[in-house]
Amino acid sequence: MSRSLQDPPAARLAWKRAGARAFSVFAADRLIPSPAYRCPTQCTRGACLKWKTINVKTPFKVGLLGLLATQAALAEPIPTYTAPDLVVTAARVPQPLGTALQDVTVISRQEIAAAGQETLAELLADRAGIEIAANGGPGQPESVFLRGANSDQTLVLVDGVRIGSASTGTAALEDIPLDQIDHIEILRGPASGLYGSQAIGGVIQIFTRAGQGRFRPNAQIGAGSYGTYDLSGGFSGQSGNASASFEVGHSSTQGFPAANPGAGPYVYNPDTSTDPYRNTNASARLAYAFGAHNEVGMTLFDSDGTAHFDSGPATVNVDDHKVQAVSLYDRTRILAGWDSTVRVGESVDDSLVTGAYPSRVRTDQPQATWQNDFTSRIGTVILGLQYLGQRLTSTTAYTQTSTDVHSAYGGYLAQFGRQGIQLNVRQDRNTQFGTHDSGSLEYGYQFLPSLRLTAGYGTAFKAPTFNDLYYPSMFGYSGNPNLRPERSHSAQIGLRYVAGSNRFRVVYFDNKIRDLISLNASGTTVINVDSARITGTEVSYRGRFAATRLDADVTVQDPRDETTGTLLPRRAQQFARIGASRSVAGWVMGAEVIGAGRRFDALSNAPGTRMGGYGLFNLTARYPTSRNTSWSIRWDNVFDKQYELAQGYNTPGSNVFVSWQYAPR
Repeated sequence: MSRSLQDPPAARLAWKRAGARAFSVFAADRLIPSPAYRCPTQCTRGACLKWKTINVKTPFKVGLLGLLATQAALAEPIPTYTAPDLVVTAARVPQPLGTALQDVTVISRQEIAAAGQETLAELLADRAGIEIAANGGPGQPESVFLRGANSDQTLVLVDGVRIGSASTGTAALEDIPLDQIDHIEILRGPASGLYGSQAIGGVIQIFTRAGQGRFRPNAQIGAGSYGTYDLSGGFSGQSGNASASFEVGHSSTQGFPAANPGAGPYVYNPDTSTDPYRNTNASARLAYAFGAHNEVGMTLFDSDGTAHFDSGPATVNVDDHKVQAVSLYDRTRILAGWDSTVRVGESVDDSLVTGAYPSRVRTDQPQATWQNDFTSRIGTVILGLQYLGQRLTSTTAYTQTSTDVHSAYGGYLAQFGRQGIQLNVRQDRNTQFGTHDSGSLEYGYQFLPSLRLTAGYGTAFKAPTFNDLYYPSMFGYSGNPNLRPERSHSAQIGLRYVAGSNRFRVVYFDNKIRDLISLNASGTTVINVDSARITGTEVSYRGRFAATRLDADVTVQDPRDETTGTLLPRRAQQFARIGASRSVAGWVMGAEVIGAGRRFDALSNAPGTRMGGYGLFNLTARYPTSRNTSWSIRWDNVFDKQYELAQGYNTPGSNVFVSWQYAPR
């Protein structure tokens, strides 16, 4: 059986992770029923789940007062961070962030270091248009909903290598530690014209650390609530034409019980006090440059996580999960104006479960890309070929365990005075479902040096997973080998304002998704029936008022199933983050408020599946003890609010994490 999704269930399979962890398997509206997975009476949670409904207004009021107090108490300016000049995810070629026509956001290493004990999913949720759900604490499955799309409709890359499970279609974000990440690029909107399947909501690309400047070591030690500790370190730098980076890390936490009685008797384990998690990880980069335009190199990322989880009473259940991505690349300037890049790599997603339902599911994805960039006075033309293989090894007997995808893609980028244009087209030939075409067109107009209008339209798709197509007949259910890909048509229009340290963006988006894969009426298989429409507006601001740095991200959206008119599960119609920081006497002090409106845990939107809105107030502090060392403190959920991201699963209470960093400049 496959690793589970954490997209909202209407009916749930009594396995999770690789087949033993209870909860859900397929995306939001296509979950397989279990014979019994929750309270037999299907109660409204009032009796079996003692959560109080949280009024989202009160925490926001308290948090805003805290932000104002922070501004009043502090006096010294805080340095302004400028994002990396170049991004590559938005067009598959390096381009200045300010000129990218698609909606792309960068999370820097500086912001990652300040995140404390946050998980990758929590860090992503600090940005507009991104929500998360989690089936418990550290190491438990996490979902990311990018612009309201299902978690298996967002593509995740590590150093250009596609990662994830071929059985479920999702990446194990909970097993990707922040210690190994240099920066993250978030591309919102349809991107199948660039990257193929899954990129309906967008693309999240993670970059590990690279060697730059002189060789120097780095180290971090941290400890906090729930018996948490974190150790990491390494070195990086350049010597002549060679550069290298090597990082290792280990973290461990006792955590807290993942499930509560609301998850039902086939999930909740009353005998388990905590669900601990530990992770050992490493990354490496080696590169050698032959002149200014030729380079060969390799990248490696490896994460091994061990998570305990609940799967009913009187059982001890453990998931040993490996996520790995490795690649070799060669960048060559063949002629003036013609650059060629070849990258070959492979990713592994391997889950071994012991306990009540022992199982193993492993995905190997060999992949190769050959891209040619032709640059002239009239713009840049991109032509590429790509191969992706998917190999499934499982203790569950799937009728087919491999597929191959051969792709060709092209693009054109140009700037004509104040106007910019980007065109992308792609064809994917998949041995599962045949040929699929996709593409996008982006346009930008620079009204003023600081003000730019962008607009775009694109198509995207997601191929059916091995679970969708070939899951063997079990409990009255089986996969459907005749499924078509899920398809989307999406449009967006945005306005960006950049002046000095102030950055403002507002984007309206409209995404229509057809042929959603859903359970049939009898619940015996999955079929293409449903459609969804997700509309919304994102507003972001980064800048300073006097000596105070302010960050704000607000999203108002309407993610609905068009067949039923109900809200898509676990997605709120409003969510936001507002933060402020300021420097005084060497300390950089910060406060933030994070909140979301009500959500439902099932597509039916039944009253018993309603999850109340919530608001959290967090505090941060950072103190440099020398030019190369600093202390950081993060206090999350200061007021110990109880809230839900998935019904029946616990979330962290008030918790503190303290860390010491050594990072020579």
